[in-house]
Amino acid sequence: MTNIGLSLSRSANERTLSSGKKTILPDDVFEALDDIEYSQFRDRLQAEFKSTFLLAHSYYSYIRPVSPSYEETRREREVMFVKQYH
Repeated sequence: MTNIGLSLSRSANERTLSSGKKTILPDDVFEALDDIEYSQFRDRLQAEFKSTFLLAHSYYSYIRPVSPSYEETRREREVMFVKQYH
C-alpha cells in the first residue's frame, strides 16, 4: 500500500509541476490514478472527496460565524464544485 501512495503522490506532483502550478489539486490526484493504472478507484475516491468536502464546509460554517461576503463566496464555490463533480 505504501508503494501505491508514493506512486500516486509522485504522479500527482509531476502533473502539477508540468502544468506550472505549485499546489496539487484533487483533479491532479484523480488523473494520477489513471497514470499509475488504478483508475478503478477513481469513481469511489471522487465520491468520497465530494462527501467529505461538503461535510467539512457545512461543519465549519456552523461552528464559526462568517461575514456575508465570505458566505456568498463559499456558496459560489460549492455550486462550482457540485457542477464540476456531478
